[in-house]
Amino acid sequence: MIRYVLIWLFITTSLIFFISFCVRLLENKTALFQSLIQEFLHFKQVLFDYRKVILLSLALSLGFTALYISLGLELIPFQGDFFGADQNEWLTLEWSRYHKGSHANRLLFLEIFGFLRLFSPPISKVHLAIFLNSLFGGFTIFFSCIVFWLLTKKYFSTTCFTLLFGLSMNQLFFSAVPESRSLQALSIVITCLLLIISLQTSRIYWLYWILVGIFSFGILLTNFVVTFLCFAVTIIALEYHQRIRKILEYGGTVVFLSFCLNLVQKKFLGGSYFFLPYTVIKELNYINVTLINNPLLVLKELLNNFLLVNFVSASPFAGHSDRVELSFFARDLAYSALGWIALALWLILFLIGFYKNVIVSQSIVKQILIALILSIFFYLVLHSFYNVKEMYIYTTNYSFLVLLLCTNKSLTKFLAWKIAIVILIVVMGINNLNIMREIIFALKT
Repeated sequence: MIRYVLIWLFITTSLIFFISFCVRLLENKTALFQSLIQEFLHFKQVLFDYRKVILLSLALSLGFTALYISLGLELIPFQGDFFGADQNEWLTLEWSRYHKGSHANRLLFLEIFGFLRLFSPPISKVHLAIFLNSLFGGFTIFFSCIVFWLLTKKYFSTTCFTLLFGLSMNQLFFSAVPESRSLQALSIVITCLLLIISLQTSRIYWLYWILVGIFSFGILLTNFVVTFLCFAVTIIALEYHQRIRKILEYGGTVVFLSFCLNLVQKKFLGGSYFFLPYTVIKELNYINVTLINNPLLVLKELLNNFLLVNFVSASPFAGHSDRVELSFFARDLAYSALGWIALALWLILFLIGFYKNVIVSQSIVKQILIALILSIFFYLVLHSFYNVKEMYIYTTNYSFLVLLLCTNKSLTKFLAWKIAIVILIVVMGINNLNIMREIIFALKT
């Protein structure tokens, strides 16, 4: 009974802040209409100004999409334990059967692509699932390229950081294995894009923030926390009046609209409600190994999954059964010689880039850094308790944030940095693709 009262209070509070937001907007309808038009035109102009970058982003995203599709096709029939991933719903394109409340409105977004079922047969659902998942991975690369351009304003650096992200093991693996992880990465990247555009243009694009918030909330509830934190940093940086009210109004608006969409989703597509106690109870089952009962193990897993194997992969094979089992949990990391070189170079470049971002005097860089640190800290706390054994499947939620910590414009002018990052891309790419080749070989034998 108490649980349902708390849920009622939560939804009611969201409704109150949503109404407050609507009242504030309707106080001056003319100004609201003009503001929305100006937001659209200004955002459109921002994208138009970067049309060359958009072409670069498109080229890179198409290349990576093709790579992800080819890897996905080689991984068929996906029979094994892939770090605890659930690929069954994707392989059959039956997303509603396996839907969980923590992925609040994911069905609404995925069913946009439900028409793909019409192509099966003759095309198998597995092949269609691989194509769709890799396409989301390609979208993630597209928007990440624009983010790197906004931070560096140089084509070479933008290309290098995009290649580094696209070839990182978490992006490589989960864009090839049909699952929801590529969608989760996409929501994080779009959030970062809007954060940077807002801070660099000194404008709060309310409509876009609400749309991105609904998308993040619908894909994964915890990803909305990142969007909310980034929005809060934006408001504090750019607004001088009623900051707390506007932040709460934003949160309430996104949650209430997502609540309404969840009702629509349940009515027409099935799935689960995100606001029922069952959702919370089910997720609590994943709290087993925690920072309290095994602190050293958890700290080791946090370091491995936040900074090491999510970028440069060690050998992921666990056990000696007939079934392929991939896991890094409670294992010593087994790197090849090339892997150790890539890992050392990555850590050096990361620490240098992070240090340069910390000491930089530009306020916008510091504001972005604060948003990134808050978001990463949230995930560190969350995964200190939540599903530590399968932490690797959540790497797509925070790996892009970690990479942005070391994305520094001033370093890109040094020849030594340029040589180092090119070497890193090559050795990390070879190492990670070799790991993928080993996984493919294990599945085929």
